[in-house]
Amino acid sequence: MLTARRYRIRRPQGPGHSPSVTAISVAFFCLMLAACSSRPTQPDTRLVLAFTVDQLRGDVLPRYRSRFGADPSSGFGYLQRHGVIFSDANFDHATTFTAVGHATLFTGAQASSHGITGNAWFEGNRQVWSVDDPESPVLNGNPNATETGSPRNLMIETVGDALIDELGGAARVFSVSTKERSAILPGGRHGKAFWYDRQTGDYVTSRYYYEKTPTWLVQWNELGRVEELRNKQWNLLDDRAAYIYADADDAPWEPDTEYLGNTFPHTLDRGKDTDFFSVLRATPMADDLTLDVARRLIEAERIGQRSGIDMLAIGLSATDYVGHVFGPSSLEAEDNVFRLDRALGKFLDFIDERVGLEHTVIVLSADHGVPEIPERYIAMGSDSGRIDIPDLMRRIRTALSEKFDTDRNLLTGFSNPAIFLDHSAIGELQIDPAAVEAAVAEIASDEPGVAVAITRTQISANKMPDPALAAKIRNGYYASRSGDVILVQKPNWYLHPRPDAYATMHGSPYRYDTHIPLIFVVPGVTAREIGRPVRAVDMAPTLASILGLGSLEHASGQILTEAVPALPGFAATQH
Repeated sequence: MLTARRYRIRRPQGPGHSPSVTAISVAFFCLMLAACSSRPTQPDTRLVLAFTVDQLRGDVLPRYRSRFGADPSSGFGYLQRHGVIFSDANFDHATTFTAVGHATLFTGAQASSHGITGNAWFEGNRQVWSVDDPESPVLNGNPNATETGSPRNLMIETVGDALIDELGGAARVFSVSTKERSAILPGGRHGKAFWYDRQTGDYVTSRYYYEKTPTWLVQWNELGRVEELRNKQWNLLDDRAAYIYADADDAPWEPDTEYLGNTFPHTLDRGKDTDFFSVLRATPMADDLTLDVARRLIEAERIGQRSGIDMLAIGLSATDYVGHVFGPSSLEAEDNVFRLDRALGKFLDFIDERVGLEHTVIVLSADHGVPEIPERYIAMGSDSGRIDIPDLMRRIRTALSEKFDTDRNLLTGFSNPAIFLDHSAIGELQIDPAAVEAAVAEIASDEPGVAVAITRTQISANKMPDPALAAKIRNGYYASRSGDVILVQKPNWYLHPRPDAYATMHGSPYRYDTHIPLIFVVPGVTAREIGRPVRAVDMAPTLASILGLGSLEHASGQILTEAVPALPGFAATQH
């Protein structure tokens, strides 16, 4: 049980052991020093465990504080009881997407430095996924597979990279997630990453990390854990009366979910393998699988069980998929949180058995939040809706053709949250790019749901309305990867290339998207709640300080001193 844990004190063992007079004297001297100092005893840190819960909005855990606190097996409850909780942590970029969030958390820098400006962007006429790398094919056993994955698009180091650079072979970094970007980006350049392949139902890695899939992962895939779920149902964990959203199982604003259905119980097997493998991600079972892979990884690599310090980043993606399908204020989203809480509790028990929680530094955060479903806002009388990007792009193309008297398409495409111009065509036609940007921005600004359209020229000249918004735009801007006209939606409005792809969509500069949980559990540091505003970029520098690594070269975040033991560099010592 999580509340019954006690720190284990390692004592010398063996027959005939008795302390010498000198040893007693030394011990007495050390006790006297300790009595005169307010600094904590130096812990024996062996593992850094970093949880990132995709789409876990900052107001969710406080909502269930009494439930988690009353349950001795609660994972969130353990973190709340033993952690330093920063209750007002926020991203300060406007592009609140998964790839950007993970890169920002683990580098301690803005996208303007780390270069991950979205889940995808355009380079020329080609759309590039944030972790694409043609030289790093996924090792999934399919010779015709086109999937790739590596951290090569990440321009700077992560805190895990700094750990390895500092300690060399005495440190290792691993990362596992359902999503490839949620595994690859936290793992950094020096780590080893593993993720779920929705085409095959296996967990995979890429040639960036290995020449062939590690034996332990092959063996895990062969266990058939995913296939075991095919004939299962997702039922409520508790009695319906225990849920805040008990009466919202089939709310009128919930869209029809083709694969899972709208009400409990949800059947997982919908026929074709690819449908089953894909829909599985939008259930709590996805996080169960990821944590099971993490257990096997810990056992196989003896993570946290050797001389040195290991770091394990775990990206828990189910909350994001469930939120996109059912919305954050749904019975499904609530049950998912309860199930994740239980799964985290069991995983922390496992860590206590294998490593010892007294040897483990834990941080839990999220990559972004999420708004409510637009139709729910509308039902509540709020201004909301869905921006029709395909229609907007058609109208912009037509207007540009008329304005610049050309049949050439001057647009490359849209990748959240920006419109990309075809600079090759614009150059050949000898048109001023700034004039094209301005024409696009003028049309987009009149679109219902668009608050402002900001051009590349405005950003470069630092001529943007609203200083607070301008700062968030600049933090997410990387010139060679950000678009030419960046759209910012009005509060509560949906912005995505496909207006009906999801029930709801994050990616805005508003608090429902920027506010995240940030909890550190550090041996020797007293648990408490801190209400002052802090930033997501503070996470990595704080971890670096806890580990005695000094400052991260490119980080712009600050050290959250409340989470750092008073003894400098305590964790960098070897054992």
